[in-house]
Amino acid sequence: MAGFLDNFRWPECECIDWSERRNAVASVVAGVLFFTGWWIMIDAAVVYPKPEQLNHAFHTCGVFSTLAFFMINAVSNAQVRGDSYESGCLGRTGARVWLFIGFMLMFGSLIASMWILFGAYVTQNLQASYRAASTDGSPLPSHKLLQGPRSWPPGPASCLPSPQLAARKKESLSLRSHQTALAS
Repeated sequence: MAGFLDNFRWPECECIDWSERRNAVASVVAGVLFFTGWWIMIDAAVVYPKPEQLNHAFHTCGVFSTLAFFMINAVSNAQVRGDSYESGCLGRTGARVWLFIGFMLMFGSLIASMWILFGAYVTQNLQASYRAASTDGSPLPSHKLLQGPRSWPPGPASCLPSPQLAARKKESLSLRSHQTALAS
């Protein structure tokens, strides 16, 4: 990443020579972010020890991302280019494959953490408004919309709490008896 910020113009500061210390500053910032993430994760596990409060399986994304962090940082630019890595199991190709697997693991854990964020926390308390079928399979009229808190993952109408389920069954039976009376 030595050429990443070469064309970007920083404000000129004569007290610090950034050209020589850019990689060191980037490493320190990355280390601070890494430490902060683990600190928050460990603190959350200590504050909420019960699985009902915080699902501890959610820490798996952090563990895999840490593994990928070390895999990616174990390969230098010279090893990927083939300048200094001639011997070994697979040489330059092995270094590139190792780096590719590290990036795949990192992006996979990022995607999984976004999935957990939105699946377990963001969409948990949304009000659902959708057309549903009654428990006996007959469709409900379009003006009867199911509204209420939605559980994650969304389940069938039979997963409703018992007062709502009882009201649904009663409504369904009265609708069916009304339809049979009209058909006769």
